[in-house]
Amino acid sequence: MFKNLKKEIMYKTGLIIALSIICSNYSFGQGDRTFPIKGAPRNIIIVNVNGMGMNQIGAAALKKGDMLSLTNFPVTGFIQAWPPNGQQPSDSVTAEAIGTNKFQNSATNIEVKTIFDLAKEEKMKTALIETGPVTETAAKTFVFGNTNKKDNEALALDYIGSNIDIIIGGGSKYFDKRYDGRNLLKEFRAKGYNVVSKLSGLNKPYPGKTAALVEKDGISLTNKDFLTKAASFAIQSMGESAGYLLIIDDSKVEEADSLNSIALLTLEMLDLNKLATALTQETGNETLIIITGNYESGGLELINGDIKPKQEPEVSWLGIKPTAALAPVFVKGPGAGQFSGFYSQADIYKKLASFITSRQ
Repeated sequence: MFKNLKKEIMYKTGLIIALSIICSNYSFGQGDRTFPIKGAPRNIIIVNVNGMGMNQIGAAALKKGDMLSLTNFPVTGFIQAWPPNGQQPSDSVTAEAIGTNKFQNSATNIEVKTIFDLAKEEKMKTALIETGPVTETAAKTFVFGNTNKKDNEALALDYIGSNIDIIIGGGSKYFDKRYDGRNLLKEFRAKGYNVVSKLSGLNKPYPGKTAALVEKDGISLTNKDFLTKAASFAIQSMGESAGYLLIIDDSKVEEADSLNSIALLTLEMLDLNKLATALTQETGNETLIIITGNYESGGLELINGDIKPKQEPEVSWLGIKPTAALAPVFVKGPGAGQFSGFYSQADIYKKLASFITSRQ
């Protein structure tokens, strides 16, 4: 009993310390104040990181020997990890809360509208980057809402009629090795898409639509810098004339949490750090960037704060499932000021919907 109590105290203490460090930008500067935090954005980028809590960030900072780039974003907020309906935190329920209007009121018969739906109505370009198969629950929820479809091949078929501008991720086997004999990659080509099967195919931007299914399953570790390459391709390909919405769904941090692997976790978090840096470099003053951890997973504890660059920090884990710890949100760009403080996952949708529907 006392052992469990000690672990719980250590975990909560570590979380409080981490919150204090981030909120004060302790010893690492006061954040990047060169970008506006007021106004409305023309472009919106959302990076949804499953399983990222404050201690995941702290662990990566200890391994790096410095704070991460995302902690230099000028605005920090925190969301409650449990969804508005009180369910256990999960990637699917979180995607419903952040990406759709399902939890905006208590009505059960409302028409579900996703962030992608709103962007298309406003003639914005749309893109999805997924570290797993693009048919994963969170990915399809962001694009299509809660379709209740469990079959990956059925979900893959939905993309043919979605009119999405760019889709990048894994899961090619659900498109070209199907039980119904259809080859959806050929159908993408027939609709005018640039179809890519390897990450190297994203080295140069493409002015039209792109379907890049670069792995038969999820993205493997051999595809290094997948997130930065995919994001750079999407941003440069879409341009800024009509405005765009880019959602990046990163499930790799939670995979590391579920394995209780600190080595894999720090690897994935430092990859995310590269993405944060790249997004800042690739975008200008009209782009709102949101990097949010939708919930913490694994109950990660930082045992001590010894900074030993290139060495894994000493940690322990409480389990392998999502916890109810607050999740951090890092924001920069026009409208970032709307995301300071504490709020629910569903409030993110509300704020984004307001930006999208009020575009000039």
